Amino acid sequence: MFHDENFKNYHAMWDEHGVKLTSKLEITQDILDQVDGQNEVCDIIWAINAANQSDKSSANLSTTVMGQIRKLSHLLLNHKGKFKNHRSVEKRALSHYKTDPQNSFIQRQPKIRNMLEGYINKNSIDRNNTRSVADSLAQCEIPTWDEIQAIYKENAKPGERIAPDRLKELIEKLFQEQERKLRPNWWEETLKILRRIGK
Repeated sequence: MFHDENFKNYHAMWDEHGVKLTSKLEITQDILDQVDGQNEVCDIIWAINAANQSDKSSANLSTTVMGQIRKLSHLLLNHKGKFKNHRSVEKRALSHYKTDPQNSFIQRQPKIRNMLEGYINKNSIDRNNTRSVADSLAQCEIPTWDEIQAIYKENAKPGERIAPDRLKELIEKLFQEQERKLRPNWWEETLKILRRIGK
């Protein structure tokens, strides 16, 4: 439907000079708000769609990009007042892909690359930080009931109760000797166990 010679020309410019992403991204208001002009918006939508699909032919990209632009029209209408109505969004996009001059396209690409790479790197760092927190928590533990029983067996007479502060110290000592890490909320979780079994 949209894959005519004009889209092939844009595809050829993108193939030779355009941003090639390896990371798959979702097009969000946050991404769109980082650029100013309609040309840059169209470039971003093309680059992200190219990364998100295996068939990067002109025919396939032109069809999916225009479909994506229709879906994004509600976001594009809010994009710094650049698009006036739903009809103008598609009309402007078609005009862009049919008439975009090569020198203008090439000049825009460094800004597009810097913006998208910065966005990907920032989100990658955020994800890695989240993951590292999750990983470090996964390596932390709370004492098991068997370990608490062993502490009681070693430090108290049968039926005798160990004071909470003393029990806490003994657990911390055990974990330190074994070079294990306690979860930040380990004591609260341990107290719940003790309440359940009446210690």
